[in-house]
Amino acid sequence: KELMTDGGITANAFVMQFIADLLHVQVKNIGMEEVSALGAAYMAGLESGIYKDIAELKEISHQQRRFVPGDQKAKVKEFYKGWLTALAKL
Repeated sequence: KELMTDGGITANAFVMQFIADLLHVQVKNIGMEEVSALGAAYMAGLESGIYKDIAELKEISHQQRRFVPGDQKAKVKEFYKGWLTALAKL
């Protein structure tokens, strides 16, 4: 199993690793916060003829950031419980 992520939070490596450890899944993103803008640019490129087809877009390489679950699952769950406790006090 893996989780693909996007958005501003992906810039925070601590949070990405925490999610990987908490969910015990590999977390991946392309290292770009605004993936929606990239998708819009790809669509415009297809429509204007810059790209021939979706197959051509699939050939474009993006470096992926990967966060692999570590062996700290018990510790991460304790941190998560503490976070839930803090939220309950708000």
